[in-house]
Amino acid sequence: MLTFGIAVRSPLTVVLFACLYMMGLSIPALGEIKGFFRETIPVVVSTVITFLLRGAIINGQGFRNGYFRLLYLMIILVGYWLLVRLITKFIMEGQFGKRKTGEGCILATPENSFSGLVRASKPYDEKFGKRAFVITAAFCLLFYLPYFLYEFPGVMTADSLDQFDQITYFTPMSNHHPVVHTLLMGFFYRIGLHLTKFHDKTIAISVYTAFQMIFMSLCCGAVVKETLRLMNRKSYRIVATFIFFYAFMPFNGVYAVTIWKDVPFAGVSMLLCVVIAELLRKGKDSSILDFAAFTVLGILFCLMRSNALYAFLVFALFFLLGMMKGKFTHALISVIVCILVVFIIKIPVFGAFNIKGADFTESLSVPLQQVARVLVNERQIDAEDMELIDKVIDRTYIRELYAPWFADNIKELVRAGNPHAIENNKAEYFGLWLRLGLKYPGDYIDAWYDLTGGYIYTNVNYMVAEADGIMRNRHGLTWSPIIGGKFIKVKEILIKLQNFMPIYGMLFTAAIYTWALTASFIYAIRHRKPVLLQTLMLLLVATLLIAAPVVDFRYAYAIVMTWPLWLLGTNKL
Repeated sequence: MLTFGIAVRSPLTVVLFACLYMMGLSIPALGEIKGFFRETIPVVVSTVITFLLRGAIINGQGFRNGYFRLLYLMIILVGYWLLVRLITKFIMEGQFGKRKTGEGCILATPENSFSGLVRASKPYDEKFGKRAFVITAAFCLLFYLPYFLYEFPGVMTADSLDQFDQITYFTPMSNHHPVVHTLLMGFFYRIGLHLTKFHDKTIAISVYTAFQMIFMSLCCGAVVKETLRLMNRKSYRIVATFIFFYAFMPFNGVYAVTIWKDVPFAGVSMLLCVVIAELLRKGKDSSILDFAAFTVLGILFCLMRSNALYAFLVFALFFLLGMMKGKFTHALISVIVCILVVFIIKIPVFGAFNIKGADFTESLSVPLQQVARVLVNERQIDAEDMELIDKVIDRTYIRELYAPWFADNIKELVRAGNPHAIENNKAEYFGLWLRLGLKYPGDYIDAWYDLTGGYIYTNVNYMVAEADGIMRNRHGLTWSPIIGGKFIKVKEILIKLQNFMPIYGMLFTAAIYTWALTASFIYAIRHRKPVLLQTLMLLLVATLLIAAPVVDFRYAYAIVMTWPLWLLGTNKL
């Protein structure tokens, strides 16, 4: 891929590696090819040709650092050696798919592949599950700790500081960022203030960061334990695979110490999925405690993200259908209590404390981008429709402000104009949006894809987990790293690898999880397996495709962190 310039996130990555995997299955697993030169010469020749053809890359853009040049060289050398070895074995021993049999030759059947190792593992037991939980959580905490010490007291962007304004009473409480998360921040921040003699704000906020890091580690342990239980497997290799993803992947380390609502929301989603999986596994044997846990986590799920409420309302119907053969009455009561509590908190309680939610404009990211795209493309618009548009915005600088991949510019343009015109005349402006869409569907599709396409297509460039430190602020909060040195370089390499290392880079794109989720859903439907977890996560994806203001990995983080359950766990029920 590096040789021929195939992008790391290109869909061809999946196709290429799937073909190589199938090729590997068609040849003997343990048969060895004798002859040093048979493998070495093609590797050397291929590598030399690569540097002759693509040598400019190693000396140019993004590879000035000696570590990256060495890493680039090692990736190509190892990659070519493995590839040439595989192809040689395929031709010489596999004989183009004709499997050999005989003494000393073990065929690469599924039993000898990874899936075979999974099937060969011992049945699950609770003692092993508890051990897996502790080991996973401990490793996650251990690997997150350097990020905590380097990013001390935590990564804080504009969103984080906006919430900090609220917990320190600089601005009124608002549900633009979930009140539950803001109150949680405030709770641990005040504990930190009491623990520090001189009421050091920087150290105080680190108490919340430490809580979040521990919470996410425990959530990872819970998911691993439940997945093993559903798979009915007792295998340290499977646990090691999960630990590699949860503990070693750098975006998990960075997010664990980043003060965003998306991170604890992902943790709550993980626990909710664990409880749903337990309800599916137990069926009629589910206890009141299981449904109580579902109710509490369902309430938190709905309150932690505005789009999650809409996903949950639809999911509730599927949940009740899924519980028809189980304890339907308990499920119905849980859903009703959950929805009632959420609406009581959001309407009368927030109203009593004068807590305002996000404005109506915030929910119009996609429609506003679509109408703006029509204006930017200078399409013919009827005078009456143009008059409606002019009542809302000043079109003078719309071409300069419009960014296809970012909706906030147009939303701010609306807010600077007259957003109440839309709020007070929703039907009229819905008609405007519909008429323009029917007239210029291509512009609407382009605008939607440019804004949200990264959730369904892998080859969309955006950086993941690149945030560092604390933005400039009026509170005196400062980035105070406790460690640095070589860890900085290791972190930088692990994050930048996403741009030029196949498969590893795919894990940094939200779309690959959407693909896996969709495939898992189709597989479960075809084999008549439960699809509640897949349905909940697909509904979250749907809300992102309808209303996301930008493609951001953190918005899909709940889907990313729950993959063992919906991909491996429920498909074993």
